[in-house]
Amino acid sequence: MDNAKYHKGKPKSTPKGSWKKADLYQACLDRSVPNVAPTDLKTTIWKALKTHLDEHVLPVVVAMAQNRGHHVVYSAPGFSELQPIELVWANVKGTVGRAYTSTTTFQDVRDRLEKAFFELDTEVYPQHNCVIHSKAPQAPS
Repeated sequence: MDNAKYHKGKPKSTPKGSWKKADLYQACLDRSVPNVAPTDLKTTIWKALKTHLDEHVLPVVVAMAQNRGHHVVYSAPGFSELQPIELVWANVKGTVGRAYTSTTTFQDVRDRLEKAFFELDTEVYPQHNCVIHSKAPQAPS
């Protein structure tokens, strides 16, 4: 999976740095975060809690994948060629973009987008051969 921020979102119940100091401290107590006192500054409490959350709370998509028996691996930033879906998306965006005119409406874009996805098939895609493309950069086992 790529390294996009929206792929790393924590559950909605996860404490946030914008919470009040008392709530952050209570979250530390609830999670047994060590070395935090009610007299500590809010930033100190948040730093300790955030470290704990980063180590112990999985992003939503990672938890979903693990619940279904999968393991998520994030690709390095800036290496979109490791993401075969990027080839498909680039093709679809190009198809839709080439049809754009000054009179194009949002509905036109949506219709063209659906048509571009519908027209993706094995006759169109050998030129991109995503499976071979995604396997090429891997080191031999």
